[in-house]
Amino acid sequence: MYLLKVTHLDYYWLVALVPRLQQGVITAVADFYITKFYVLQFGEKGKFWFVLLYTLNVYLLYCGSRTLVNTLEMSLGSFALFHYSNVIKAYNCSEDYRSKKDD
Repeated sequence: MYLLKVTHLDYYWLVALVPRLQQGVITAVADFYITKFYVLQFGEKGKFWFVLLYTLNVYLLYCGSRTLVNTLEMSLGSFALFHYSNVIKAYNCSEDYRSKKDD
């Protein structure tokens, strides 16, 4: 909140609003990445049902609106899941993996 003080924007409503907006953006980006993970792993076929069930998940509704630390922990798990699956998929498709497999 030091940035708000330096720019003389340290109004009480802005101090209360900025963390909420930040938390909402983090949650939205995490939801986007978990949907990308599903499409990458399973294709477009069941995407509608996944998004519906993901949106109605009680745990996500609870953690997405909790403190910034809870939201960040949940979101980092989604980011890690997506990026880890990309690395594994790239490794499995690489020439090094195919040459080792044939030996």
